[in-house]
Amino acid sequence: MITQLPFDAFEKLLNKYVSLDPEMPQHIAKLEGQVMAIKCREMPFPCYLSFDKTQIRVLAEYKDEAHATISGSTLSLLLLANSKGADAFSMFSQDINLEGDTEFAEKVKHIFDNMEIDWEEQLSNYTGDVVAHQVGNVARKFCQWLKTGKETWENNLTEYLQEESRCVPPKEEVEDFFADINGLRMDVDRLLARVQLLQ
Repeated sequence: MITQLPFDAFEKLLNKYVSLDPEMPQHIAKLEGQVMAIKCREMPFPCYLSFDKTQIRVLAEYKDEAHATISGSTLSLLLLANSKGADAFSMFSQDINLEGDTEFAEKVKHIFDNMEIDWEEQLSNYTGDVVAHQVGNVARKFCQWLKTGKETWENNLTEYLQEESRCVPPKEEVEDFFADINGLRMDVDRLLARVQLLQ
């Protein structure tokens, strides 16, 4: 029999995290009574997320069939949890298997994707408003610097691959190539149609 103790600890952490967004309880309440199974390939047993009126229960065992089951490698599941958008499941479709009520699974993903936590306000409970605001400003500037640096790096890499090393063709050349293919396909279709008329 699987012990529930580590699952209780994870449940406590999960609900503490969820409580940081004051709107989360009402979103969770909409999923009341539904259960999601999560199966990591590296673990011998799944865990279950059961949605109650105000919180999420994390269970080691569930006697009935879960409404939705997500299975995959631990890495893929972590990447899925960290990715946002409606196409997140399809991005990892090769390594993640989704069974059961896919609409329910997408609702769960959407809820967590749209969590809004005011970290500055949370920090102010420990440091006061002035310090929390200063830390928040530093964090925002740092995030903006990272974003700008990432965009600059991506642009430089793209330019190098397309212009310098010629490993990757420019976007315009790729578009022209596919346009030529489509044109050739239409010409072939017209030629086949004429041949069939002649027969």
